[in-house]
Amino acid sequence: MECVKAIEVIFDNLHFEDNDRVSCAVLLLTKTERIWWETTKVTVNVQSLQLNEFKELLYDKYFSTDVKTQKVKACLELKQGNLNLNDYILKFEEGCLFVLFIASNDKDRRKHLMRGLRAEIRRDVTKIEGNTS
Repeated sequence: MECVKAIEVIFDNLHFEDNDRVSCAVLLLTKTERIWWETTKVTVNVQSLQLNEFKELLYDKYFSTDVKTQKVKACLELKQGNLNLNDYILKFEEGCLFVLFIASNDKDRRKHLMRGLRAEIRRDVTKIEGNTS
């Protein structure tokens, strides 16, 4: 969902309260998504809605359980393989949209990202990190 990606880039640079994040995400919805939101918001407490809850509602609407399961599996099993580092990180970040337990915890996010790197890159990153400690 483009609106979610766009809003998360904004949130990386600005310090918004979570309910403000939902309000901003709503501003970026497409026409179809906005129609969905108008009918959905009457069934939820918008004032206390957290961004992760909003994302779950949105994903539940636009992605079947099977598709979400496939995306979670793909993210958890992602390997760099022949991808260049930037493409691997991009695929990982896209996958994290569906794996909130990884996306919301920096330590888990890093661990899963590192696990999929090619061995020589993972080794080099580990050496660099060891030298900065």
